[in-house]
Amino acid sequence: MGSNALDAYFNSVYSETFASVSRYVVSKCGSIQESEDILQNIYARFYQRIAKKGYEDIENAEAFVINIAKTSPVHWPVREGFCSL
Repeated sequence: MGSNALDAYFNSVYSETFASVSRYVVSKCGSIQESEDILQNIYARFYQRIAKKGYEDIENAEAFVINIAKTSPVHWPVREGFCSL
């Protein structure tokens, strides 16, 4: 799988899913500012996964990325304590 195709797929999924994934994370953590690191980690994990195993088996990218969020570490430190995804 070429790097250009991988990057194009990632960018497409990012553009299509960022709003919904952000809403999910913010609903668990309180604010977008406190959720930025979490979102970065979620999309980094997504990129690592598609770089390693490809993306042909991913039927619903939004559900896949939200599942990554749900299986992220249970407690993320934020300014006023922790948020649980």
